[in-house]
Amino acid sequence: MTEVVPPLITPLTDRGTVDRPSLSRLVRHVVSEGADGVLVLGSTGEGGHLLPDEQEAVVATAAEATDREVMAGVAALNTRQAAQLAARFAAAGARSLLVPPPSMFPLSQTELARHFAAVAEAGGLPTIAYHVPSRVPTPVGAALLAELVAKGVLAGVKDSSGDLGGHRAAVLATGRSPAVRLLTGSETCIDAALQIGFTGAVPGLSNVFTSLHRALADAADAGDWPAARDVQDRLTQLHRIYEGPHGDGSFTAGAIGALKAALVELGVIETATMSEPFTSPGEEARRHVRDVLREDRQ
Repeated sequence: MTEVVPPLITPLTDRGTVDRPSLSRLVRHVVSEGADGVLVLGSTGEGGHLLPDEQEAVVATAAEATDREVMAGVAALNTRQAAQLAARFAAAGARSLLVPPPSMFPLSQTELARHFAAVAEAGGLPTIAYHVPSRVPTPVGAALLAELVAKGVLAGVKDSSGDLGGHRAAVLATGRSPAVRLLTGSETCIDAALQIGFTGAVPGLSNVFTSLHRALADAADAGDWPAARDVQDRLTQLHRIYEGPHGDGSFTAGAIGALKAALVELGVIETATMSEPFTSPGEEARRHVRDVLREDRQ
């Protein structure tokens, strides 16, 4: 069965603290709309901007809100820090870990292998490598993925590169094994990734449009690729929710802020407050989000 695992935004209060009631509602909302589990503290979750105690609270809150899998992102500057976080997240109720390469220095694949092994051992949970070349300087190569899957260090990969050639390389390197989790974070080509052999998706838009992603996954499972394509086309059009005015903020802040603003409009969370130093969405951005939601309902 194709997985849909929303990479949840982290709701914050007006004061910038973790809004645990809103997070609980968000977890229950996406599960009720068809999510198989949730990812917390990923890129969309602003994990790297939260303090360790706040990160742990996010994991614990999500785990308390659902009996589905809670995957926790372990973003860190170095291996020791990542290992400490992995152990804390496991104790807080995470069932799996999403681990990117360290974000400061480029590493060799041998060094990266040691990083993954140390973090996986510290957490004691199924560990998914996070290939996200736009955010960290070291790629997760297909050969390394295959090696560490064979050794039982890694359970799979989340690939947010947008590179379908790289997706295929991961599928071939791991032998199309159904036991390996191959999750795409490339939102505009989920149907293509599934046709290649990926087993699920972790798309930011599924915070808001979970049921559409469930429909895409169900069509893929049924082998109805025209139907999957049609849903993907609709989701690609909805991608414009990210393209509103960002004010003095970055594209990243604008994109995550748009998801938060949409969830406020839907009554799921209380505020669209962003973590520092991100710019929170202003009225123009909120208007753009409302327009997209309204057009989708028509």
